[in-house]
Amino acid sequence: MPDAAHIIPSAIDQAIRDLLAAVERIHKDSDDLVSKAARSLNEAAASLADQVQRQSKAALHEVEHDVRAHPLAAAAAVAAAAAALAGLVVVGLAIAANPAPKHS
Repeated sequence: MPDAAHIIPSAIDQAIRDLLAAVERIHKDSDDLVSKAARSLNEAAASLADQVQRQSKAALHEVEHDVRAHPLAAAAAVAAAAAALAGLVVVGLAIAANPAPKHS
């Protein structure tokens, strides 16, 4: 019968080997899961890009149709947008030139 002095180190060595094997399996499994998640994310991004492209094309065709159907209204809308943008620029420049006083 082996004595305790030999059984304990042998059991510890076996436990270490088992733990290392478990770590290796976990590492491999986690790599597989990360790869699968990355592939799924890539597929979702590609699908979203395709959907956005289709919707953008549809919206562009709709806008083009509206502009052709109502050119004066479209020109007025563009002019109003340009005026609003110019107003925002003026306000932004005024704020930048005269910053509000800091309260202590």
